Amino acid sequence: MVRGLSKRARQRASYAFFEQPEGPTLFRACETAFPRWLPFLAVCTLAGLRWGEAAALQWDDIDTAEREIRVQRALRDETREVKAVKDKEDRWVPLSPQLDRWLEAHRANVALEAGVKGWGPEQRQWVFLRENGELPRYPSFLQHFWQKLLKASGLRYRKFHSTRHTFITWAAEGCEALGIAPAPILAVRDWAGHSSVQETERYFHRVNRRAHARHVDGLDRYIE
Repeated sequence: MVRGLSKRARQRASYAFFEQPEGPTLFRACETAFPRWLPFLAVCTLAGLRWGEAAALQWDDIDTAEREIRVQRALRDETREVKAVKDKEDRWVPLSPQLDRWLEAHRANVALEAGVKGWGPEQRQWVFLRENGELPRYPSFLQHFWQKLLKASGLRYRKFHSTRHTFITWAAEGCEALGIAPAPILAVRDWAGHSSVQETERYFHRVNRRAHARHVDGLDRYIE
């Protein structure tokens, strides 16, 4: 299938992501069958957090006034340790209005659950806890949520890391039909926490040349 393609094209072909029309299907299925995990899915798909970064998110990392999320730590599932993010540098990603609403609803639900189960202050600082008050575990997450979610949605299977590929592709691609302008590649690079644009391009599965071409229309004003 990839014979004759360039090395970069073969790399892109090997990574899966969700097409824009698949987004509503995926999120509707999650909201119906797994509402507890809806904000987690949204943080990874609409903000581009890695699984470990989402699992280690704390409420103080979410700034609703500035509409941004600070990503500064990650959960290492093998050791159960919470450490600094992969590149040791904090980053800030935009908080979309819908993600903000889902997180606020989740905050209220978690506060109620914490009161009923008697969770302490240390537990209450985490955004995503399991019903037993512990941080998520990746194998259990895959088995009991991700695999079942994709089956319920009727979408073909993809690794959970595809949500990060989806965020970068959706942001950089834009959607002319929905009036969504492509985000500047440098901004996407910073949101993803990449060290270079080349690294970001590995996650960027398509180039919407038509939408990007609209940016040069404004250059005419420099000579008029």
